Amino acid sequence: MKFGPIPAARPEVFEKAIEIEPEYAQAHARIALTHHRDLWIEVSDDAGRSIEACLTYALRAVELDEQDCLGHWALGLASIWQRNYDKSLLEADTAIRLNPTDLDAYFTRGVALLMSGSPKEAIPNMLRAVQFNPLDGRNRMFFALIARAFLDAENYDEALNWGRQALLRDSNLVGIHYTIAAAHGYLDDAMAACKVLEDAGLPLQIPAETAFWWTYQRESNFNALLCDGLRKAGIKEPAGD
Repeated sequence: MKFGPIPAARPEVFEKAIEIEPEYAQAHARIALTHHRDLWIEVSDDAGRSIEACLTYALRAVELDEQDCLGHWALGLASIWQRNYDKSLLEADTAIRLNPTDLDAYFTRGVALLMSGSPKEAIPNMLRAVQFNPLDGRNRMFFALIARAFLDAENYDEALNWGRQALLRDSNLVGIHYTIAAAHGYLDDAMAACKVLEDAGLPLQIPAETAFWWTYQRESNFNALLCDGLRKAGIKEPAGD
């Protein structure tokens, strides 16, 4: 899912810090996070290489300082890209133990649960994360994933609620339009589902897999419920599929 431009320092900035202080744990963690960012917004030129680098730097960060919550959060994210959800939950829990108000660790915990097929368990973690900082600039992304968790948890009214909040913050979140349309489909409102896509200038068809979230890292059935909701709204696969 393309979330649009998200300013962030490039790895080179932190590599310079490591040249000065090779055992600077947070610099290693920050490099891991830049690779995660590239994967998240789908701008990595080589997803496999980015996943490997994310994990390598995160592991090194934790090795250098086991008491730093940033390293554990980075390793939790890297583990999601590896589809190692148990490890991701473990690292998120460690980050939370070290910093009980770490909103990023709570949200990472929620994403790991969502990706592993436990949306109902994911939702409280995601909600707690946004409660810590309701003005966080990333909330448009967080709200979009909360909407998706509610959709997968079959709470379609809340999926619509959070989806609309995400759109209020960023109308270019293409993936969220499909989440909202699918929720309308499950609520037997095909007209509203089609209008959401038409108003966004999107075709009335189920998009290619690459148009969905987590292009490089998803379970094979991650979009099954989403696609079923679109079909219930009368939205078809592209011709030839």
